[in-house]
Amino acid sequence: MKKPLFTLIFISLAIFGFAKNPPSAVERVDPPMWWVDMETNTIELLFYGEKLKDATIVLKETNTRIVSIVPAANPKYTYVTIEIGQNQMPGELTFEIQLKGAKKKTIYKYSLLGRTGKKPLGIHGADNMYLLFPDRFANGDTTNDSKKELVESVNRKELKGRHGGDIKGIVDHIPYLADLGVTALWINPLVQNNQPKESYHGYACTDSYRIDARFGTSSEFLQMCSTLRDKKIKLVWDIVYNHWGNEHVLFKSLPDSNWINWHTEFTRTNYRTETLVDPYAPESEKKAMTDGWFDYHMPDLNQRDPHLAKYLIQNSIWWIE
Repeated sequence: MKKPLFTLIFISLAIFGFAKNPPSAVERVDPPMWWVDMETNTIELLFYGEKLKDATIVLKETNTRIVSIVPAANPKYTYVTIEIGQNQMPGELTFEIQLKGAKKKTIYKYSLLGRTGKKPLGIHGADNMYLLFPDRFANGDTTNDSKKELVESVNRKELKGRHGGDIKGIVDHIPYLADLGVTALWINPLVQNNQPKESYHGYACTDSYRIDARFGTSSEFLQMCSTLRDKKIKLVWDIVYNHWGNEHVLFKSLPDSNWINWHTEFTRTNYRTETLVDPYAPESEKKAMTDGWFDYHMPDLNQRDPHLAKYLIQNSIWWIE
């Protein structure tokens, strides 16, 4: 009698737990927020949710409208293009999502922010630019060297391990950079690189909209930007269009397989950029250069896909703003 009783209790707990925490209709939207009064006022939002297939999405707003709703090849994604009206005020847009078979609509609030009014500072030939490798520069906060949610911890004994440099270390040394006469700071990528190994360089992005927690927080990043501006030091944001890490949140569940350049077997890029301007280079060499993967753990992005192209362009604008 004990075994059936145990099974019954287990099933009851499982059903109760699921009912208490059902999957969200929308679990992620990229870009995670946008701004009013932008020159780019038509944006393509990438909605993700386990049950988005055949869902009806309605925007309850008078100044901003939905231009189009296009289901992605992967039924967990939907491309929702919106046009933000000139009279739209900062605040929250209310999306109503009706899932197939559900009795009630679910609500998703999307934030529109006001702009700071600060204009980006242009780079020119007179600038003294300093290239900074954040993980190797200075460790200002040892409490963020390792994070439970990120697989690779600090290990200064490993040449290609993480050594602990962070945003706090950069901020602490801004006076030093100013004394050097630096007028522009080019920082290697600060976005999340949650790879099992060799993620110190920042070029194997795993979340395009998140600062790596081992470097610091979004608030610390914004404070760094403000401090640099006060010192009249321009910031060059390093972003990678060519490839992601294979642990990227979107690579692990691609909106469309066409976002990646695939081959019948693993094909690494030949790194021969000169083939792209060489009129005598064979097409096979050019294709190997543009479509080959950077490495086994760095899949090559196919920017010919219009949705991926928009994703990358909007991501750049988002970070600048």
